[in-house]
Amino acid sequence: MSTQLLNITNLQKTLNSAKSTFTLGTLSFDINQGEIIALVGLNGAGKTTLLKSIMGLITLNSGEIIFNNDISNFNRNKIGYFPETFSGVKTNLKVEYFLQIIAKLNNISDNNVDITIRDVLEKVNNWEHRKKHFNQLSKGMKTRIGIAQALLSDSSLLILDEPTDGLDPKGKREIKELLTKLKYENKTILFSSHNLQEVETICDRVIIIDNGKILINDTINNIQNKNNNLNSLENFFFNIINKDE
Repeated sequence: MSTQLLNITNLQKTLNSAKSTFTLGTLSFDINQGEIIALVGLNGAGKTTLLKSIMGLITLNSGEIIFNNDISNFNRNKIGYFPETFSGVKTNLKVEYFLQIIAKLNNISDNNVDITIRDVLEKVNNWEHRKKHFNQLSKGMKTRIGIAQALLSDSSLLILDEPTDGLDPKGKREIKELLTKLKYENKTILFSSHNLQEVETICDRVIIIDNGKILINDTINNIQNKNNNLNSLENFFFNIINKDE
């Protein structure tokens, strides 16, 4: 029997700007332990808003988010998080010093900091760049460091906003392999992506979101079995989006 790790019930948020109003919700879904779930949608569909809402970076209008059966205000530090804006971080710290700060925020003991940092950097194949200053890194390298800092929490849940953005084909393949490996270590991963081929090859379930509402929440296998006339998730995605329009 699957263990529910994250429960989202009737989540709703309205964002107002001088030019427009965007409403997310009302959204409800669960995430089970050990799943890899992709959040898919066009630009502006609400993917990042949803992930930020889960992380408590945006105050909800209404709804409830329960992590690991913690009904109260759970500690978001227990979730590994990679924001889409990570590559825009401005600091001249060396990579290893930057990660030491993140490690302390994650309450990693001084005795374990160095070995833990080495472990996460090796997982993203970036150990050799530990002495470089953050501002000297390419966007792809910053993405790797961003994933590494998310892994420092050793959380059962990882929330990753575009974790392969800025990576070359080799880097994309390596991160896909890492996510698959983490699943077999019983990690649960919710990530957003525009790469539907990537989603199709590594995900258990896909959530398609458009204009702030969920259109599809189903397993890859079910989508393939129910839509055998569509030979790819990409075709299915655009068929669903066009229907909604």
